Amino acid sequence: MITSESHLRQVVRSLLLEDVSGDLLLEVSYDHAKQNLFSNATAKALNKVLKGPLASDDAAQAAGLDGLLEYLVRHLTGHDVSWTPWKAPWAASKKGFGIISDHPDFGDSQRIPSIRAGNPQSHEVIIPPDIDDKQKATTLLWLLKLLKENPTRFWTEIEEILEERRADRAEHRFLEPFFHYKYLMPEKDLMKIPGLWALGDMVDSVRPEIRKHQEGKKYLDAEKGTTILRDDDDWRIAIITNKGAACELGKGTDWCTAAPGLDYFKTYYREDDPLFYFLDKKTPPGDPGADSHPATNIPDGKGGYTTQYGNKFQFHYGSRQFNDFADGRVDTGMRDKLHRMLKATGGADKFPEFRRFDQSLVAHDPASTAEELNAVIPQALKDKNIGAVVIASKNPSISEESLRVLASPSWLPLKNKHRRRELANAVAGNPSASVATLRNLFDQAKDLLRSAHPSSLWYSRVGGAERRATSHDIIDSLSKNPNTPADIIDIIILGDDSFHEVLSKTSLEALELVGQAVEHPNASADTLVKAVHPTGEGGWSRWTKARSKQRWGVYVVDNVVKNPNFPTDEIRNLMDRVEEYDHGGARNAIFLSGRNELERRGKETPEELSEDRLTSRPWWIR
Repeated sequence: MITSESHLRQVVRSLLLEDVSGDLLLEVSYDHAKQNLFSNATAKALNKVLKGPLASDDAAQAAGLDGLLEYLVRHLTGHDVSWTPWKAPWAASKKGFGIISDHPDFGDSQRIPSIRAGNPQSHEVIIPPDIDDKQKATTLLWLLKLLKENPTRFWTEIEEILEERRADRAEHRFLEPFFHYKYLMPEKDLMKIPGLWALGDMVDSVRPEIRKHQEGKKYLDAEKGTTILRDDDDWRIAIITNKGAACELGKGTDWCTAAPGLDYFKTYYREDDPLFYFLDKKTPPGDPGADSHPATNIPDGKGGYTTQYGNKFQFHYGSRQFNDFADGRVDTGMRDKLHRMLKATGGADKFPEFRRFDQSLVAHDPASTAEELNAVIPQALKDKNIGAVVIASKNPSISEESLRVLASPSWLPLKNKHRRRELANAVAGNPSASVATLRNLFDQAKDLLRSAHPSSLWYSRVGGAERRATSHDIIDSLSKNPNTPADIIDIIILGDDSFHEVLSKTSLEALELVGQAVEHPNASADTLVKAVHPTGEGGWSRWTKARSKQRWGVYVVDNVVKNPNFPTDEIRNLMDRVEEYDHGGARNAIFLSGRNELERRGKETPEELSEDRLTSRPWWIR
């Protein structure tokens, strides 16, 4: 029995140093097992990997030990790594993670690693999600034990498995079957198995027994738990509503929901979010243990193909799992094909998660018509799927009328302020938005920016950061939208009384927006000339009052001279007046920008290309 946290740490460390039985692993949770990812033993093993199989890998050498750790954690657990300041070394441990040694093994002296909070993000994960917490802990400690014992072999096997998953979608999953059918395995103690492929070979050798065991089971309630939506010569599509149906229809697959004696079905099934089953009657079944799977290339109607493996598929919309018979994710083409087949039956429309996925799919599809997008928006709002509304607002096929409504400042409730920001940003960047809609959004951006700045007469303290961020996002999208009219671009660049009095005080963020706006095809030549004037009322003197802003000022000037609307004669004029700029490094950079653009346009002269005109070192050296 473990009596204290320090005792637990000793137990976890010991698991990396010697072969232990699975019984002791029952004492260790997955969260505590993750701490070993940042142990001295792991650091030493990864150093051997860097010096061994990755010695000639330039990218790995550049990433170093920190990068290798992040790669390992991401592909073993699906999590990213967080780096905590060393001044508060146990801050992450309060959430159950953190380091277990007295000093950091990774990173510099200013930070330590830990597991980033949140759900796993990567799909290329060695430790499967559909095993329980204790089994995940056992698996992780076993993998780290393999890493310590033979770093080269471990890393080679990990890379081979990930490469096969990326190449042919043959998932080669054997950890799930090992735990789900452990009673059939010749070796039941994972810690005694010498490697990943050794485990795979053992599981593959038992698969005939697994299939025989599956086929021998009879599920009297399977018919009751199967709701047929389509059954013809080509396809059978059904809703699975009980464990018996999941096991019966899942025979010959690696689906955890079909494993007899386990109840992962309850993990996924909800009355309003069931499992969906697809059987292709004209395609031969697949064998999850085979080195290659029967593949059918199906034209996608767009000049390409989508690849189908096997003949059975299971969808669960709530967890966004769309899997083939080997429990591998189908590609997006196959996923969309099966989804549309299911939608055509009309039997899934009553399920909210199905509707939300369908709304997002229609919203994202560039082939969707304006009528389809207009219909999706009210449906998505009813299902509280604001994300689909945001996606639809980016689709160039959406109608101008919808964009005009979406641009209304009161269209979304205030509680959805973050989505409101995304929505306004999306509409402002949509090339189908009318000039009137873009002007409406720009007026909102000006009002938001003025009310968010403390020096403004319109200042409001509540939500200032959010309003400023929303304003900048709108302006950012407007400066990239090819349909934004010239007068708005001119105001973003040069300002007016109601706008630049505030924008010019928002530090480097404003210069970044201006730097994008001067690249716009609708920026007028007159505006661009004023923007780079060294002493006039244009941008330079206003932008670069603080020395820290001069680099961004140079960035703006460099983008101005690259704009085809900026006259060639004005480039020469800019170079002739370069001494009027108030910083030597900036003068060099501006002169070089002009000279490079003249050379690109084929308008340069020998005098303009002369190095003698440079007055001091380049700005990036100063």
